[in-house]
Amino acid sequence: VLARPGAWRLLDGLVAATMLVMGGSLLVRTF
Repeated sequence: VLARPGAWRLLDGLVAATMLVMGGSLLVRTF
């Protein structure tokens, strides 16, 4: 794993959070 600048780490966190929120809303819609 390469060390990435802070901006990239922030972007990765944003993408991960977006995927989590989308996955959660899909689960909520399913049940």
